[in-house]
Amino acid sequence: MYALSFNFSSLKFETSLSPVFITAFNITGLGMRLLFFVPFFLRFFLCFGQQRGGDDRDKMNTLAERAGSFAKTGNTDSSSFYYNKAIAVAKNLRDSSATARLLVDKGKVHETAGNHSQSTGAYFEGLNISQRLNNKLYEGLCYLGLSNVSFRVANNEAAWEHGLAAMKRFESLHDTAHYIVASMLVGQIEISLGKLDDAEAIYTRMLGVAQKISDNALIADNLDHLGAIHSFRKECSKALAYHEKALRINTKINNQFNVVINNANIGEAYMRMGNYSKGRDFLIKSMDIGKKVNANSVLIFIYYTLGECFSLMGEKTVALENFKQSLELIRHQGEARERPYVYNLLSEHYERNHDAANALVYFKKSSLERDSLRIVSSSYAMEELKTKYEADKRENDLRSALVENSFKETKLAHSNQTINMLFVAIGTALIGLVITVVQTIRLYRGEKKLKLANATKDALLSIIGHDLRGPMRNIEQLTKLIKGARGEEREDYFKMLERPVNATVNLLDDLLEWSRSARQQSISKKNSVNVNEAVNRSIELFREQADSKQIQVNVNVPKGVFVYVDLNHVLSILRNLISNAIKFTPKGGLITIDHKQDNGNVTINVKDTGLGIQPHHIKVILGGRFFSTYGTNNEKGSGFGLMLCQEFVRLNNGSLNIESKVGQGSTISFTLPASPS
Repeated sequence: MYALSFNFSSLKFETSLSPVFITAFNITGLGMRLLFFVPFFLRFFLCFGQQRGGDDRDKMNTLAERAGSFAKTGNTDSSSFYYNKAIAVAKNLRDSSATARLLVDKGKVHETAGNHSQSTGAYFEGLNISQRLNNKLYEGLCYLGLSNVSFRVANNEAAWEHGLAAMKRFESLHDTAHYIVASMLVGQIEISLGKLDDAEAIYTRMLGVAQKISDNALIADNLDHLGAIHSFRKECSKALAYHEKALRINTKINNQFNVVINNANIGEAYMRMGNYSKGRDFLIKSMDIGKKVNANSVLIFIYYTLGECFSLMGEKTVALENFKQSLELIRHQGEARERPYVYNLLSEHYERNHDAANALVYFKKSSLERDSLRIVSSSYAMEELKTKYEADKRENDLRSALVENSFKETKLAHSNQTINMLFVAIGTALIGLVITVVQTIRLYRGEKKLKLANATKDALLSIIGHDLRGPMRNIEQLTKLIKGARGEEREDYFKMLERPVNATVNLLDDLLEWSRSARQQSISKKNSVNVNEAVNRSIELFREQADSKQIQVNVNVPKGVFVYVDLNHVLSILRNLISNAIKFTPKGGLITIDHKQDNGNVTINVKDTGLGIQPHHIKVILGGRFFSTYGTNNEKGSGFGLMLCQEFVRLNNGSLNIESKVGQGSTISFTLPASPS
């Protein structure tokens, strides 16, 4: 492993006169004289509107400056609050360029804080606006942000695609500095994929470009990356030479953040060469500077590399302290992709010190974390797809509003010239224009809908293919280990095998269900459904799981209760709710399924005595957003279950409600139309 960084760097007045007013207005005599003053009144109001527009622009800039100030101090919530206010003003001014710029800034704030969902939403919204404006700079910055977020959640494929898109935009603008930054990010992705030769070609080319424009910071960055590639090839002497050159440049230009990185990489190189004491000294020096400049992402690397160095020196206690510091920072920063590597280092540390039990524990943790990381990456890809869909929908609404506003502006611009024309002719033209606008919007929405359907299909196929390959390789390896294992060791391997298999199957089921719903293939075929039979049919699927946790499941729904719904939808809802109740109910708990009939509706309640749900998590779930957590036996779900429940309840003209007390249990209820007698 190695440490790296990147340097990213008007209101108008509208008026109209009703036909009644015009009819009553005498065009002769006094009426003609008053008409003479109409243009002056219009000019007055237009000037007033321009003054208001200037005031709003000042307000927007002030809000943006305040947001930027909070961002510098690390106050993400306040920064986001003021960016949202500034964006609202920019939209009111219909200044799309300013809106795109502010969305890029907001995305960067959330990206830095590790709020991946919020940053992705801001970048996609900014990307849609930038594409409409054909603003290649903001398009490139949005793609660059999306690439960096995808890389941080280990979604290398999406990161690579977004990075190439950013490079293409910056290249078309001849924006050399941004082009180098995007290229370096793509190079880092190539390194993560093991394509060291491709990465070396990128960094060598970018080093030449940086030298031509005499950008010392970028020259040092590329030298450091080249050193990292040689480090991966175990060519430690060459790696050390590159890192030392980068350190000299960054020291000269006083780039303290990158000085931290250079010292850390030099320390690692000495450690790999067997000079542990010198490696330790450089790493400690890097750590001291890193604390002063709040280089937390680099400190993760420094701590676990120091842990490895002290372990190799035989200083067990200090080694474990550094590993612990690294894991704590990983948790705080949300850098999940580093956790499996640290667990692997801990496993090697305990093996080095002849502690086989702990070595096996951390080997298992490393393996499980890799599987979990693949699932999180896949879940993020689905969340990104959903975010893109929502951003496209907002952009459609904005386009419709812009068409309408454009029509109003055209009407206002010609109002002085057409005020004396016959209003019958104006009305006829107006109706024609409205019909044209409505038809145009309908055609546009239809086209976007078709594109979204194709995009959803392609993305789902990509996610399924990517997510299945990784776990299946892991299952293959564990199967080979099982063949050669005996006794308790064999049982341990079987337990390790169970989780990735179950997680992969659940993810595949949820993805297929979600895709059918998202592409509107889950068409309701409604019939009269016996609730008691549907509940018992669903429970049987989880009988073994409930028995293993000694959970009692009571059904208090008589056989004479019927609802008018799609049977497959109701079975899917019940499966997800019963599965969740078992997952979050501890051993020896109770699950009760009952019903209530009222006003032609049937409400089905699934009540458990489990862990309960935090109030803010309930808001996330009912808001239709992705949410997943671990059960009482560390069971991991795909996170799409409750999203599917909400969608299927909606398709059957029903509603879903959640009541919960933390530590006492939850009741999830869904109401459906009763079957007509």
